[in-house]
Amino acid sequence: MIADVGRPPSPAAAGFGPVEATKLERALRMTLALRGLVITIFGAVLPAAMATFSLNNAQASLLPLVGGMGAIAAALSVSSLLDRWGARRTTLTMAWALLLASLILGSAPAWPFFVIGAFLVNWGAGGMSTVNSVLLALVYRGRGGAAFNRNFLFVGIGSVASPLLVGAMLASAGSWRWTFAALAAAFAGMILVAWRAPYPPPEPRSVKAGATGERPWWQRRALILCALSLVCYVGAEVGLTTWAARFLVAERDAPIALSATVVSIFWSGMILGRYSFSRLLRSGNEKRLVGLAGAMAAGTVVAFIRAPGAIWPVLALAIGGLAFGGLWPTVMSYAAARAIGYTGIASGVLIALGFIGALMVPAAVGVLSTWVGLGAALGVSAVSITLSTILFALA
Repeated sequence: MIADVGRPPSPAAAGFGPVEATKLERALRMTLALRGLVITIFGAVLPAAMATFSLNNAQASLLPLVGGMGAIAAALSVSSLLDRWGARRTTLTMAWALLLASLILGSAPAWPFFVIGAFLVNWGAGGMSTVNSVLLALVYRGRGGAAFNRNFLFVGIGSVASPLLVGAMLASAGSWRWTFAALAAAFAGMILVAWRAPYPPPEPRSVKAGATGERPWWQRRALILCALSLVCYVGAEVGLTTWAARFLVAERDAPIALSATVVSIFWSGMILGRYSFSRLLRSGNEKRLVGLAGAMAAGTVVAFIRAPGAIWPVLALAIGGLAFGGLWPTVMSYAAARAIGYTGIASGVLIALGFIGALMVPAAVGVLSTWVGLGAALGVSAVSITLSTILFALA
């Protein structure tokens, strides 16, 4: 049952009632689950793809950089596409990009084609995530925290399922290419769902700031602090999930089978965390919940680094996922509610900045690990999530 749809629609969504909101959420959940598949699928197929294309680590390291650039480009382009084409056509454009990218990745004859496909699939996935954020902000203006959390938990479902999909394809078909064939079929279904979904009317533009005495949206203190909070949050999350498996193998002598599951375990906790936030969030208690979850997240990162053996760190990581889960959707919804008239461009910039954090923190952990060891370097994630919580509290 969707709790928010019984309330009157927001002014931005006038004429867009509870029935339409429910149908839209169903469509968004499918697109977000497929977005989750994209998040972790490259890590799952990369070893097999490296063997196919005879790559070294330096060549393979190009993939996350190119993927991040694609996601940033998408987040920054969505606002202009929404203005020009509207929500339906923009969503369909992203879905077609994902389908084309899957076909390129599955049939790539050489590594450069695989890299092009990685850019395109991240452009489509990043754009889809941004469009979904804008649509939720429009439909649930000022009360979107619960809606963001209950819908974005489906990203976690896709992220947990991705390694299982790759493993099943490798076991049954013997080739990683069939993974992208399966994705192409899923994205074809996404196109049909996106085409049939109802969409809210476009958001009316606010009058120019100079005419009302208000500051432009990019100069508003709350939005600036939320943006910095998201940079720190995404950096902390991606830094932890990027290096967690390596840390367990190198520092805790964990079996490879166990270390390979840690990202799925973390994302399972994220699903529960977002579901919990969707039930607990009320207007006015966002900062209290984020403060508690942020302190818990920082503590679990420290516990992951310091706990002995292999099992205790994995348990800490699962609890950490629970704490991390609701932070990003809650900060995003809080910021979007304070960018009325500019939801598209503000959401795009916020998400793009988050992707920048995803590029910076994992790289910082890798560089620091050569000097202080991987365990100490992972403390950057604990510091980042603490900063994220403090910045949001000040917003």
